[in-house]
Amino acid sequence: MEISVSPIHFEDKSGTEFERLVFAYAIREKDWDLIEWLGQTGKDGGRDIWGEVNGKTYCYLCANYQNLTLKKAKDDINKLVKHKTIPDFLIVACGGKVTSGIRTQIKDYSTTKGINKITVWTGVEFEEKLRKETPELIRRFVMGEQFPDSPTELIQYAKALNATNDKDIVDLLVECFDRPAFTTPRCLRNDTKRVSPDQLS
Repeated sequence: MEISVSPIHFEDKSGTEFERLVFAYAIREKDWDLIEWLGQTGKDGGRDIWGEVNGKTYCYLCANYQNLTLKKAKDDINKLVKHKTIPDFLIVACGGKVTSGIRTQIKDYSTTKGINKITVWTGVEFEEKLRKETPELIRRFVMGEQFPDSPTELIQYAKALNATNDKDIVDLLVECFDRPAFTTPRCLRNDTKRVSPDQLS
């Protein structure tokens, strides 16, 4: 029996929700030295998501538009130039359509601004990346389960999904138990009766 798969309706989500999804996906793309979700602050200087690995910088521009316009892309690229934050790699993640003409113009314009390596994802292309590489993100995004709110929580969530070897799993278990409930001596806890030093021996 043939089973049809409905497309993801990115347009039903807010700009922040779309950025959060791109961030959650980007976290798992590489073993980052640094990755930040700057778009949520509102003062990102055109950098919705900024990552660094092996001395290279990556910038993700998120545009949850049904049809990406050249003006939107240019405005964001101009912000990067203005703030002197030209990345080695630029990824434009769109929630909708990008015509071949607009894609070419974005790449040409980026080159004139000193950005030589640029990738443009249409909504369909991004959806296929999600389906192939991170289907668990689709389940959360489509089925209404909320992602963690903060970048730190999102990174921890992604680490948990990426735990595929013994070391990663042990590291996560250590993080789970690295909290006062497990490290504070019993005699110092507020919820237990105080004991004398003699009782500890």
